[in-house]
Amino acid sequence: MKYRPFILTVAFGLSMVVLSRLCHHATGGFAMAKVESTVLPGLSDDKDLPPEEMFTGPFTYFARGLQCFAFVSEDGQYILKLLNSRNRDKAAICRWIPGLEELGEKAEMKEALIFNSYEIAFRELKEETGLIYIHLHPTTHLNRTVTLIDKLGIEHKLDLDKTGFMVQKKADLFYPYLAAKRKQGDLETAQKAVGELVDMIVGRCKKGVWDNDPLFRTNFGFVSDHPIEMDVGCFTINPRTADPKVYVPEVRRITASLKDWASKNYPELSSFIEDKVEQVK
Repeated sequence: MKYRPFILTVAFGLSMVVLSRLCHHATGGFAMAKVESTVLPGLSDDKDLPPEEMFTGPFTYFARGLQCFAFVSEDGQYILKLLNSRNRDKAAICRWIPGLEELGEKAEMKEALIFNSYEIAFRELKEETGLIYIHLHPTTHLNRTVTLIDKLGIEHKLDLDKTGFMVQKKADLFYPYLAAKRKQGDLETAQKAVGELVDMIVGRCKKGVWDNDPLFRTNFGFVSDHPIEMDVGCFTINPRTADPKVYVPEVRRITASLKDWASKNYPELSSFIEDKVEQVK
């Protein structure tokens, strides 16, 4: 029985890992500690207020990404994205562990790039991303506490003045939207929506904004039949993007997956996509 303590220790460790994963799944990884005080240093001098009608009711847990936790408004029209402190927490831990300083620096740099992307999205691509309001620095004028309902149905109160967040229009996911249009026999609306999408990508490139993660399946959607890019954490400024020699092949590369999907799932739309992309100059 000399191995019994070792076996018990291993069993306990494994049970803790399993319990941790079960809790993570049950909560969607959300915890108030991950979203509180996630603003950048320095008091903001911006005195704008988010539209009052957005905060008439609680926001309910909707989804989790690497950068944000998403909560949907009571009327289903808006998404409240609360910034996740994972990179900041990682950087803080790495500072105290010898040999991990470089990893901590990379986490800090990644967070800086993400915050910069949010600012680019709101400044240059407000319509294209459906962004309505962003709050990246601490303020004193909002004077608003929002109610969150997490994945377990538990209510939490969050002080928005101290919280990093964005408000965005809620979109229908890209491919399910097109599949629904095919089911409805509404090819005209599908063509118009895809046409606007290609124009939107070209317009973004002409503004000198580069997108490092243009995935239709997860990052794009439609609001009232108009396309938006839901993921706003992958933009950088790159003047070369405005050159047709850069953006024409880029549009073709980005839309390759869309053309492949349409050929298999929406053949009636396939030729329209081909023609629209070929017209990009």
